[in-house]
Amino acid sequence: DTVIPDNTPTSSGGTVVSYAVSPALPTGLTLNTSTGVISGTPTALAAAADYTVTASNTGGSTTTALNLAVTSAYSAWSTQYQLTQGPEGDDDGDGNSNYFEFVADLIPTNAASFFKTTVTHVSGQPNQMAIVYGPIAYGRTYELKSSDSLAPGSWTALSGSTSSDLGNERKVIDTEATGTKKYYRVEINYP
Repeated sequence: DTVIPDNTPTSSGGTVVSYAVSPALPTGLTLNTSTGVISGTPTALAAAADYTVTASNTGGSTTTALNLAVTSAYSAWSTQYQLTQGPEGDDDGDGNSNYFEFVADLIPTNAASFFKTTVTHVSGQPNQMAIVYGPIAYGRTYELKSSDSLAPGSWTALSGSTSSDLGNERKVIDTEATGTKKYYRVEINYP
């Protein structure tokens, strides 16, 4: 589901009149038969495979092999870090799964790279709490929820709050922090 950069061919031996590819490219990718540019947004995973691209002109044709794979964002990320454990593993031993570190945009081989949340009273405001969390990362959405219980299904989006960002941290002021106890959690979503 990520647009690939245009894969533009180069050639010598005369102007190419047309291009063709066999077998068909992964779903969502297309070959422009006039320019030879492969472009698009893959919509399904595809194992690495060789595709034969043929360039033709009045003097004949030539072929080249192009190897393409469509991987998940997680697979590309885990390959980048050379992780040895799967999504539920914990390569850096910090207690967070590799998948959580992917979603939170952390470094999964560095135990000092972690998502932190702190909750403190707002000075002079008895019914307000400051919740600071981060790092916040590009392409993610964050939703702060609260509950007066740790029971499943009891979490609701925080209302009566203000937020501000400073660097890679977000500060939310809960202006309705009343009652004897209140729990907070941050939900991170990465499409």
